[in-house]
Amino acid sequence: MDVTLRFAEADDSEIVAGYALRAGAGLFEFLLDGVLPLVGAADLLRLAVINGDSVLHYSNAVLAELRSKPVGMILCYAAKDYGIPPIVETLVPRARLDQVHSILTSRVEDSYYVNSLIVDEAARGKGVARLLLAFASALAEEHGQRALSLHAWADNEAAVNLYNDAGFAVVREIAVPPAVRLGDTARIMLLMKADLPLKARA
Repeated sequence: MDVTLRFAEADDSEIVAGYALRAGAGLFEFLLDGVLPLVGAADLLRLAVINGDSVLHYSNAVLAELRSKPVGMILCYAAKDYGIPPIVETLVPRARLDQVHSILTSRVEDSYYVNSLIVDEAARGKGVARLLLAFASALAEEHGQRALSLHAWADNEAAVNLYNDAGFAVVREIAVPPAVRLGDTARIMLLMKADLPLKARA
């Protein structure tokens, strides 16, 4: 599979926002849908992706392409920048924030944070995610970091297996109560960390 990687550009903003929304697995919808009249989570994400002050800015995204068509993305940045943006504190109802506050504030200091990692279903199982993680690890080392960190739903077996295989270990388990768009039952979010270099595939 001849996959190429490149940094996202301004013209990719719609693609980056769409991938981030999918990778969030309902978290963005839970937080942002309905906070402004006639504006949904997808609309607000698109604004974040073109906002140069946002960690979700397209410049933090790397696209995987096959025959010049995107098949996946990783969006990452220094973990010290991860948290609840002031605009989210202002817009999102406190009851919503409280339900996922621990997710939005838990981080591994002195690491490079993988906010979003997603590969299109048709391209899965072909090493694209590993390629994107390897690129993120190179970026982390360029920025003087010696670890990658991320959040993953514990019930996302494929993702957790990928991360375990790459050398990630659970740092913290975060209980999330039942919520609309996040599932009808309580769930566990994992905060995970991998020291660099990532574990080579056996």
